[in-house]
Amino acid sequence: MCFQELKAQYELHDNIRNEAGTTFESAMRIIPVADEMLQRQFYSQLEDRWRGVADKINRIQASIIHNLSSQEVPFSDKLSLLEQELQEVKATISDIRGVIKNEEELNLYIKRLQVM
Repeated sequence: MCFQELKAQYELHDNIRNEAGTTFESAMRIIPVADEMLQRQFYSQLEDRWRGVADKINRIQASIIHNLSSQEVPFSDKLSLLEQELQEVKATISDIRGVIKNEEELNLYIKRLQVM
């Protein structure tokens, strides 16, 4: 899987996350929940994990730009570094993913299968 595919998946999931956050806040205002603090804690943990993914993607993108423009680093080392970083992001995204929750996630899954 190339960086562009991971970045596209990230963007799609980020849009879904933003929408879910808005829906979550609306639900918390409309429906009284006995364990609201616990639900907010879970949501906060999810947000923290997502920020970690976003930070890794941004670091990889910055690393790609820096390494590709550097003449000091051998090309094989550049590829190895990028592959390692991509594997880390892939593992992080895989940890976040769960059951397909909506049509957008289903479409993303179908597209990924087609690419494979």
